[in-house]
Amino acid sequence: MRSVAIYFLLLTVLYAHNFEKVLNTDKITPRSVIVLEGGAILVGAGINSSFPMMKSFDDGISWQGINSQNGLNTSEIWDFYVDNNGDIYASTFPRGLFVSKNFGTTWQSVFSGDSQTNNNLWAFSYRVSPTGKQFIFAGEGIFVSDDKGVSWKPSNDGIPLNDDLKPISVKDCIFTKDGIYIVAGGDYTNYDYNGVYYSDDDGKSWEKKSNGIPDGTPVNTILLNNDKILVSGKRYGNVPNCIFEKRIGETSWSIIKKGVSINTLKRFENKLFAGGGMNYGANLGTTTLFYSSDNGVNWNNILIDGFNITGIANNEEKSIYLATNSGLYRSSSPFTDISITNEIIKEYSLGQNYPNPFNPTTQLSYSLAKSGLVTLQVYNSLGEEISILVDKYQNNGKYTVEFNAGNLSSGVYYYRMSTNDFHQTNKMLLLR
Repeated sequence: MRSVAIYFLLLTVLYAHNFEKVLNTDKITPRSVIVLEGGAILVGAGINSSFPMMKSFDDGISWQGINSQNGLNTSEIWDFYVDNNGDIYASTFPRGLFVSKNFGTTWQSVFSGDSQTNNNLWAFSYRVSPTGKQFIFAGEGIFVSDDKGVSWKPSNDGIPLNDDLKPISVKDCIFTKDGIYIVAGGDYTNYDYNGVYYSDDDGKSWEKKSNGIPDGTPVNTILLNNDKILVSGKRYGNVPNCIFEKRIGETSWSIIKKGVSINTLKRFENKLFAGGGMNYGANLGTTTLFYSSDNGVNWNNILIDGFNITGIANNEEKSIYLATNSGLYRSSSPFTDISITNEIIKEYSLGQNYPNPFNPTTQLSYSLAKSGLVTLQVYNSLGEEISILVDKYQNNGKYTVEFNAGNLSSGVYYYRMSTNDFHQTNKMLLLR
């Protein structure tokens, strides 16, 4: 009985064989990336790019430059957003927000600023609230539209002013059952103003909600993770940074990952990814892609020396795309199961599955003290084999595999790991 679909991805160093470069930097330095329904890839530009956007219809084999001839009269693209109609929005510098209604082939300007910005708007992200209100989060605060983008107005009540007496930068937001959370500042000026702000009136007014995040900590990325909120940012000089977390409804943030410099947080299915970046104001450290398969309790890192990861996306085949200052990279295998460490492991172990009880998927983690043949099998309570999850040669290291019991009934199941030197069986509980 083979009811489990298993995929593997061995992530070590970015330029190892498990990632391939699909777009060089001769025409664009990738800043952002999105994979559209159907597989088309859009890559937004960072600095020093000949085109503000590149597009591929064939999974990165060939690329088309998108620029002012296609209506995209801007320089850099910081973020993409697709609405319920399939329209694609690009948040750009220095010309604000653009939209495409034909899969990124042609573009038109939505809003490039007002008298305050002199039509020179640095748009970081665009979002639509559950009430239908449209938001642009920008270098000079927040702009909103209540009439489907026909008109825009500032909405910065409670947002501090910078040294030029303009609202500070607002990078992104999430919408939760109790209101809107945004990350503001993060540009290393006015340290005291950096932090998380909150609105319970659909963005009409804002209040700082950064209890537990040290004053001055730059935060520029935010993610809704089930009933929790994650925020993080880049390290700057002697200002450290972490990944912070709080549950919706709670008042204080706690640290779940210390000493990191993060550009972007993403969630694909039940996997969390954090793309690392340069330590601005300090020496360039080792850039890292972090990964968690247990809801942020534990994080593993994939060393990517010298790269700056600013965008992460995935496609229908569950491959990961990384927008970096060295080009666009794609994983050669799906992200469903990931082995992620270059740490030397000295002992064998088979961990308790997480979550447990589960329905219908759970993660099984194990460590190998030596390289060799490994099997990991699942049995029912009668001792009948349900599935072979692993049956292959693997190197010394830590591994995680996903078990999907979608076709099984509730009950106790057993999983057994075997090598030449180690055998262990653990119990898990499926509850429907």
